[in-house]
Amino acid sequence: MVQARCCTNQKGTILGLDLQNCSLKDPGPNFPQAYTAVIIDLQTNPLKDDLGDTFHGFTHLETLVL
Repeated sequence: MVQARCCTNQKGTILGLDLQNCSLKDPGPNFPQAYTAVIIDLQTNPLKDDLGDTFHGFTHLETLVL
């Protein structure tokens, strides 16, 4: 199921996020709620340099596009 820029399964679990070109400097305080995502696209955003802890706990993440 695709809703806006987020893909979820039938249970509502986040599988993918398309956040490209959203003018994000960081993913934001609620980003950890997407820990089930398999793919995240953050390209074309002015992200800060230190994203070291941002994806901690994202155990299903297979593809990250920066």
